[in-house]
Amino acid sequence: MYAGGAMKRMRIQVEAQNDEGTFGAHLRLEGEHGVNTNGFVWWKPIDMVRLQIGANSDWQFSFDNIVGWNFNAGANDVPVGNLSMSGAGNAFFGGVEPNKWSVLSLYPVDGLSIDVIVPFGTGDDPAGSGPTTTGDVAYGHTGFLYDKTRVKVAYNMEGLGSFMVGYNGGRGTIAEVDTSGPIYTFDGNGGAIFVAADLTMVENLGLIFGLKYTLPAKLDGVGTYNAPIAVGLGATYAISDEFGIKLRTGVQLAGKFKPDPGDSVNLPMTFGLDVLPYYAVSESLTAFLNAGFNFTAAEKKIGLDGSVMNWFLNPYMTISEGGGTFFAGIKLVGNGEVKYVGGGKKKSYVDWSIPIGIAYGF
Repeated sequence: MYAGGAMKRMRIQVEAQNDEGTFGAHLRLEGEHGVNTNGFVWWKPIDMVRLQIGANSDWQFSFDNIVGWNFNAGANDVPVGNLSMSGAGNAFFGGVEPNKWSVLSLYPVDGLSIDVIVPFGTGDDPAGSGPTTTGDVAYGHTGFLYDKTRVKVAYNMEGLGSFMVGYNGGRGTIAEVDTSGPIYTFDGNGGAIFVAADLTMVENLGLIFGLKYTLPAKLDGVGTYNAPIAVGLGATYAISDEFGIKLRTGVQLAGKFKPDPGDSVNLPMTFGLDVLPYYAVSESLTAFLNAGFNFTAAEKKIGLDGSVMNWFLNPYMTISEGGGTFFAGIKLVGNGEVKYVGGGKKKSYVDWSIPIGIAYGF
């Protein structure tokens, strides 16, 4: 048993633009043990064109409403209600991480937006290190532009919802191949194609569907990695002004790794679900019941002799007054038994904690 705490984040943010709405800037100072600075400037010379240069820590341009940060909102940041096992977010275009980007946005017709997002260095790898043994490319190399460039095309139909197609660049990497343990692990990445629909045609009901297909990664002497296809669904329904429920679920399937040389190995199918019923007890007090599970199917070729079920139960509450919010909850996380091919197993166990937090905005 142990206890701990932290000043999770302090933030100062400034937004500004001229009267005509053609130039603007965003600046944010925040940190836990130091101060991180990020910001960007933008210019809109005409209504159909917008240019942006800089960094934004809010995963700008994402298309993951309901299944992303909005599912638990501020309870993610404390964190008191941040548990998830659905894997739904894997199927959606998550925007851009807080690095440096140049963005060209086009609005050729009403409802249609096209965002072309190009990096200009992130500091993830030392410049000049060149391609790594797993296929990664350091910034400072021309291949980095292709690996990190992203494109998002979205169209909003009034009364129906929004529809999106996106692409994350990537020539393909195989980040991990480990066959030394009782469970073989394979991991990699590559260019990814996203398709999603965020539907709003039914009053008080929101639905979002997402699909991600990752292009195969191939490296001579290592193998070919086909990342699982990811499918996700999110839903939110306000039954009344006080009571509502959110849900997100995801499945990942059809993943495969073929060593070079060697025979193909299928990756296990995974399925997860999170549910979040909530009730506004009063104007200031809201209660939430965050719960979920994740199921991994047996796959003997990677050493997994039986399916694995993990779960969590995370009830919490928020009390808001003025600019302040108090968070308190309980976290129970069940880690299922893992059976290995050839005998042996990892016993199931349960972790628990009682988190509290306070957030205040001026």
